[in-house]
Amino acid sequence: MTIIEQNSQAVTDLQNRLDGRVYECRVWLCPEEEGGYSVILPFLPGVASQGETREEALQNIKEAFQGAAAEYIESQQPIPWCRDTLHQKPADAIEKWILVNV
Repeated sequence: MTIIEQNSQAVTDLQNRLDGRVYECRVWLCPEEEGGYSVILPFLPGVASQGETREEALQNIKEAFQGAAAEYIESQQPIPWCRDTLHQKPADAIEKWILVNV
């Protein structure tokens, strides 16, 4: 699977309410031994974050992706999506799909 800009009805409806582009992104949310969560976008190298709760970690990864995507868009470079993940999904990872407006 790849992270793609979706044209589903849910995304279309969201785009009608928001300016910019909306991306549907797969993330892996990983509980940390010392508490909290780390979270990565497995198909976009270098985009990762963390948070004390699942909700905070997911909000932080959205912000990390927004920042990275904005840089690529501003420099008129394509977002360098990977066709295959560079990481193996950790056994305890929770897979989520999120919508991110850029």
